[in-house]
Amino acid sequence: MSERERAYGRNTIDLQLRDSNDVKASMSKRWLIVAVVAAGCASHALVGRVQTFRRALASGDLAAAHRLIAPDAREWYEEKKGPGIPYVPGGGRWSHWDSYFHSQNELTDWRVEGRNVTATVHEMNDFMTALDWHAPPYTMTWTFDDTNRISQVLIKSGPGQVMSRLQEFRSWAQAHDPAELEYLMPKGKLDPTGDRPERWQVMLEKWKASR
Repeated sequence: MSERERAYGRNTIDLQLRDSNDVKASMSKRWLIVAVVAAGCASHALVGRVQTFRRALASGDLAAAHRLIAPDAREWYEEKKGPGIPYVPGGGRWSHWDSYFHSQNELTDWRVEGRNVTATVHEMNDFMTALDWHAPPYTMTWTFDDTNRISQVLIKSGPGQVMSRLQEFRSWAQAHDPAELEYLMPKGKLDPTGDRPERWQVMLEKWKASR
């Protein structure tokens, strides 16, 4: 028996044990990689469903959007307190306002935690442009149920201050048409409902012409 054969013979058991341990370690690493990839794919899938939902809304395909929403979906602002309000794709108090003022949103910083998908929203529209309105980005969080449909939506303001010429406009409107200002901003707050977008546009044009 050669030295090489004797060496292999002496080390056969040791080699078998080391090979077995190496296989187990390799399999553990592979399963860990598979688990991480699977989790990543699941996260990516949830982000993809939000993006698909938003594309359906943008294209006006409300039927496709509704298929991605749970029947009892709810929406909250700032915090999930109370029962929330019904989440209606393509509807809601701000729907006409957003359409009339051509609201555009850019979503960045996508992140997934469990069944929650959160994105940072950078918004701009004609109303904001007219008032030199610069607001910090806000966040939207979509929560999915076990059928991968959106069941909850939370919208939260971002840190920072809003900079705009709204106060300048209000001072002008108070001097020229206080009744219209009260209609546009009941109790000093923006109200997007009814024909207010159209009437805001008229007042903003008058204010611009007066400057």
